[in-house]
Amino acid sequence: RTRGLERPFPIKGDSSQIPLANIFQTLQLNGQEGVLTVASGKVRRKLRILPEGVRLLASVRDNPEPLRLALEKQKIVTEAQFQNILSTMGQSSAYPGEFLIQRRILTRQQVEKDVQRQFQELLYEIFSWSLAKYEFNAGDHGNGLELFDPDDLGQSLMFSIPGVLMEVAHREDEWKRIRAEIPSDREI
Repeated sequence: RTRGLERPFPIKGDSSQIPLANIFQTLQLNGQEGVLTVASGKVRRKLRILPEGVRLLASVRDNPEPLRLALEKQKIVTEAQFQNILSTMGQSSAYPGEFLIQRRILTRQQVEKDVQRQFQELLYEIFSWSLAKYEFNAGDHGNGLELFDPDDLGQSLMFSIPGVLMEVAHREDEWKRIRAEIPSDREI
């Protein structure tokens, strides 16, 4: 007797076979929902894919690395300060970003402006990785990996997939023009 699968098999591959932009476009056009993991070397990003867009997640529970990177880049906290704050969080909040707002380390306005901009940059960065491996798990909700409440501030951190792909194409075009003028790093 054959039992139905509880969850479909993941889609796996690497960007040398199918570019990430094609994966994003396919997932969006098919209305897929789930978690897309993209890795290059030791760097790993998890993304929540929904019909309305894409949102960064923590790569592992209890380590909200994208949030740490964004806050360090904005000089809101240092890495040591972030780790200290994180150690006091414990189980008091389901969302690390909300905990930082409650502690008055971060404001809603900073999330909607500065953190949003840094999250976009982290998202754009994965398209520049020379060899990225990816895995998409349909139906995975990324429970426990959300950085902000998805029904509140998490909405402002949702990025339109067509908008992301347009920006990535624009940046790739700019880099081609720069490389045409400056073909080697030695010339800089």
